[in-house]
Amino acid sequence: MPTHLHFDCFSGLSGNMLLGAMLDLGVPRREIEDHLRKLPIEPWALRVEEVRRGPIRATWCSVEALSHAHGAEAHDHAHEHDHHDPAHPHSHAHAFCREPDTCSAGRHSPRFADIRAMLVSASLPSRAREIALRAFDLLARAEGRIHGLPPEDVVFHEVGAVDSIVDIVGTALAVAACGAERFSCAPLVLGSGSIMTQHGRLPLPAPATVELLRGAPVVQLPHPFEFTTPTGAALVMALVDRFGPLPELVLSGTGYGAGSERPTPFPNVLRVLAGSAPATADAPAVVFETNIDNAAGEDIGHVLAALLAAGALDAFAAPVQMKKSRPAQVLTCVCRPADQAALEEIVFRNLPTLGIRSHGVSRRILDRRHVKVATPWGTVRVKEALRGGVVLHATPEYDDLHACAEAHRIGIGLIRRAAMAAYAQRREGRGEEPSPEPSGAL
Repeated sequence: MPTHLHFDCFSGLSGNMLLGAMLDLGVPRREIEDHLRKLPIEPWALRVEEVRRGPIRATWCSVEALSHAHGAEAHDHAHEHDHHDPAHPHSHAHAFCREPDTCSAGRHSPRFADIRAMLVSASLPSRAREIALRAFDLLARAEGRIHGLPPEDVVFHEVGAVDSIVDIVGTALAVAACGAERFSCAPLVLGSGSIMTQHGRLPLPAPATVELLRGAPVVQLPHPFEFTTPTGAALVMALVDRFGPLPELVLSGTGYGAGSERPTPFPNVLRVLAGSAPATADAPAVVFETNIDNAAGEDIGHVLAALLAAGALDAFAAPVQMKKSRPAQVLTCVCRPADQAALEEIVFRNLPTLGIRSHGVSRRILDRRHVKVATPWGTVRVKEALRGGVVLHATPEYDDLHACAEAHRIGIGLIRRAAMAAYAQRREGRGEEPSPEPSGAL
């Protein structure tokens, strides 16, 4: 199972290209669709087929909405990378609409709060939910900055349609299913010129895409295409730890996701390379912190939970004694550089702090992979930490333990011991070294 994915977007990327590349990489389609069918959205069908873009074979994905308020015509993603045609407005260049009841051929367009509530309540793997929520949160914040609105008040137009929901959540499910923990991306390709949308003519790259790609390296090409869509940009920014060339990896697979055909220098495909680092690797991160001496403990706990839910790598508080002998808490957050602004906003909005200090750090990270084991109460994932291919630590995933304990109303410790016993038996059956001691959080 790969621990690292690298997005080689030499010809741009979109949501359906990312989903196609993950399916081409070998993620089971049925597993993705089974989870997507649980979402309370209008009926849809996923079309997956093998196509050629120039000399390259790739997987093409499109989502067809099976029922519309004004007709049953199918909607696919061919337009996402098509040459501009004034008679065929490009609907992914812009995702915002102020009037949800009138902006999408009479169909309701959900607010960010609606989509977030749907994802929070849906029966999805926790890792997939986290990725999808982060992508939609980034979209809402980008649109909010463009239009001067709070993220909660942003109404999604085409990004709220069934096809883009399936693209974003489906890609999140595929990434979670493949088990990768680290992500890198080549510089992102942007188009030129302008394009006609349902909100009038807009420049390329689209305003939402520009906002989403703050902090990312970009390259603009002199071609009138939307190479990188807001949906693709949101997913990459929700996932990627590092932008730049392909890092040193032991490659284990490659997937190609197809965009539509177009007369540009490169085949319109997204390439995803999967592998594992050959040795312990470094990853950039940001640490920010603030001293709090006038907030209730419950408020600090609320913020810690909100930071972790929004994608923080770690968040914690520790007691200190400040000037004039005042007791206080130092709240510390470790995060990816791309997430810093959004996470700091959570702190400013919820705690009476006057400032935040921050500094960049590098993290030395062990390779990680998941192994599924069977217990009498259900399947539990055991996370292994490796260095140089050798397992150093292993621990059952708490979410799986909690789900089994809740379903069968038994103690979580019993399930943990059963999972580790099954894991040890699995390793012995493979002739591997004795099972390592369970570790703490990885």
